[in-house]
Amino acid sequence: MRRYITFAVVAACSLLLKPSFASAQGGKPDGKTIFTDNKCQSCHTITALGVERKKSPDDEKTEKDPPDLSGVGIERNAAWMTKYLLKKESIKDEKHLKKFKGSEADLAVLTQWLETLKTKPKK
Repeated sequence: MRRYITFAVVAACSLLLKPSFASAQGGKPDGKTIFTDNKCQSCHTITALGVERKKSPDDEKTEKDPPDLSGVGIERNAAWMTKYLLKKESIKDEKHLKKFKGSEADLAVLTQWLETLKTKPKK
C-alpha cells in the first residue's frame, strides 16, 4: 500500500511541476503565461478564461476602467495588437498605457493568443 501512495504522490507532483520544467528546459510559454508574467492582469481581465484583475492601491487614480479582453480578437488582429502594445498604434488617439517590455517572440505569442479570444465580455 505504501508503494502505491508513494507512486501516486510522485506522479501528482510530476504533473504539477511539468510546466515549470518545460520553461526551464527551453519550452515556449503560451500566451496566457506571457500575459500573467508581464502583469497584464494588473489592468485587464479576461472573464471568459477566469483571469481576474489584480487590484492595486493605484486603482483609484485611474480615470478609466481598462477593457476586458475576452473578445479582443473579434475586432483586432495580432499584427495590430503588436503595434498597439509597442505604442505604434492608438485607439481614439490614445496609445496603450505601457509599452510591452518582453521579447519579440513573447510579443508574437501573446498577440497571436489574444487574437484567438473571441468571447464577447458580459457587461
